[in-house]
Amino acid sequence: DPQAGGKQNSSVSVNLVWGVLLRVSPSDPRPALVTDGHHLLNTGNTRLSLIRAGNCDTTCHWQNIGKSIYPGGSADIPAGIKSNAFRVEYRTGANSPVISADLTAAGK
Repeated sequence: DPQAGGKQNSSVSVNLVWGVLLRVSPSDPRPALVTDGHHLLNTGNTRLSLIRAGNCDTTCHWQNIGKSIYPGGSADIPAGIKSNAFRVEYRTGANSPVISADLTAAGK
């Protein structure tokens, strides 16, 4: 009891753990983005940074994505994409140009 002149002992411990993420690009990068009607699938051999997807008739109505897909991975097609034919913009690296892919979601 501290008010009765007793002594309290307490201990605080802090652990800090860190690591380094190292991404090695393939010597022959082959980006490939396809769809199964519900997902965007990375069938290439390099990471894809998805920027946005849009329904494009005469103009595009874009929806931001902001996700990365690693080779063999997938991401959901944004809910706002209603048509069977749509466009996705992505990059393969921070300083790489934007790639535009016109996709057809059969069965969507």
